[in-house]
Amino acid sequence: MVNVQKNRVVETDEYVFLGFPLRGKKGRWSERAYQDFCHRLGKLTGRG
Repeated sequence: MVNVQKNRVVETDEYVFLGFPLRGKKGRWSERAYQDFCHRLGKLTGRG
């Protein structure tokens, strides 16, 4: 079964998926996803 409310087909010109903006064939970090990554990396490595 496919949940129609959660699934859709869209153009990838300006689409955000799991915190990553997709433009064409390239994905980039959103500012929040990048900050979350840096925070988690800092906790794992013990660096500020």
